[in-house]
Amino acid sequence: MLKMTGIGESFLGVRVLNGVDLESSAGDVHAVVENGAGKPTLTKAPFNSDRCR
Repeated sequence: MLKMTGIGESFLGVRVLNGVDLESSAGDVHAVVENGAGKPTLTKAPFNSDRCR
């Protein structure tokens, strides 16, 4: 299981993720397709845990 809560990130003073929660279990399929939705930023969040609060 992967659970992330309250993920937030800013780039150059622009808030790109604000209070995002995501929970996923084995076999779950999720899709985020809208442009500008923060897909790369969100998928990198678990690996940058020292930067995430």
